[in-house]
Amino acid sequence: MKFHKALLPLLAACALTFVLPVQASADSLVYVKGGDVWLSAPDGSRQTKLTDDGGYKYASQSESGLIAASNGDRVIRLSRSGTVEASFPTAVGSNSSYGPFDTEISPDGKTIAYEYFQYSYFWGLRIGVAYINAGTGEHFGETHTGWSYPSWIDNQRLIHSGAPNKLSSDVMIRKAGEPNNLATDWFSHPDAGGVRDGDISRDGSVLAFVAGENDEFMTIYRRTGELGVDVPEYCYHYGEPNGKFDDPAISPDGRMLAWNEDDGVHVGPLPDMKASCSMPGSEGGLVVAGASNPDWGPTSVPSPVKPSVGLAGKQKLGTALVKGLKLQVTALEAGTPVRVSVSKATARRLGLGRKARVVASGKTAAGPAVRVRFTGHFLHKLRKANSLPLSVTAGAARAVFTLRR
Repeated sequence: MKFHKALLPLLAACALTFVLPVQASADSLVYVKGGDVWLSAPDGSRQTKLTDDGGYKYASQSESGLIAASNGDRVIRLSRSGTVEASFPTAVGSNSSYGPFDTEISPDGKTIAYEYFQYSYFWGLRIGVAYINAGTGEHFGETHTGWSYPSWIDNQRLIHSGAPNKLSSDVMIRKAGEPNNLATDWFSHPDAGGVRDGDISRDGSVLAFVAGENDEFMTIYRRTGELGVDVPEYCYHYGEPNGKFDDPAISPDGRMLAWNEDDGVHVGPLPDMKASCSMPGSEGGLVVAGASNPDWGPTSVPSPVKPSVGLAGKQKLGTALVKGLKLQVTALEAGTPVRVSVSKATARRLGLGRKARVVASGKTAAGPAVRVRFTGHFLHKLRKANSLPLSVTAGAARAVFTLRR
């Protein structure tokens, strides 16, 4: 992958300057890897797997960190920890090969736009963008057809790109759900082979698009005036990808760019182009191998929650021996074995033998509550104890406590 200056003329060539890359420490990337949704820092560190069920194709995040993803034929809303908060049906019915694709959540987290295909005997196969309420899953407004690749400008307006024919503009602006015929044509770049699959910085100063007949270019532009009116200035482009370019995503401060090639997610710097075109001082490179469809957000990667296990409230020894020991766990997968043991000294004192003994066992469930039952052939001797020191092991979590009469 290399960047090039002014080889795809749109407007005048720009001056070449170099700007050191700027990395926002609180930012994060959400992306798909191995069919699951992941988060990481922009440099690829702190990679955190959010889902385990597979089947995910796209993911994006709002400014507060809410995640919208596509899985099968549904749009999924995920928390920052990977909890499925909602699962919404889409316009593709049960045909997941028709979408949803490019699930893009608005900056305020209230609306999700997604791309899909639809077949009819009259029109044949058509592409469209639909909109749903991120809270309720209710579809609203009109479906936008023809162009695709939705990318939010703000909480109401989006860029759509990928001209459906040679007479159409490459890029247009639409409001979410507005009548299909009210779109604003913006610009085309025929020398680049047409542009599509783009993103715009939060302040609107810089844009990035995939271009070329075989997705072999990624073009960078600076805004020169009013969005939807003044044609942006082409500044430079990336070329020679590992395979193809896909899904550029601009950082919240407009100074970094993420995208994917066939080998994974790459990140590189963007120069400050508010005043004039310039070029970055470095090309950037691969940060997450095997990943795709990155989306940048200002919310950091959550700190990992350490597995823990503990006693669930005050419990008497006698009640626990009859009804089971109530425990509470965090950050442990369902089905994790739980073992409750007594030490060698306690085992000898109670006549259980000369070795440490597992006296109760069970498994974690989907929630934090766990109840483990004491082993039957130990019960008659355990009932003689006035106090019972116990050691609990659940995955990587450990706890020690004493039950009393």
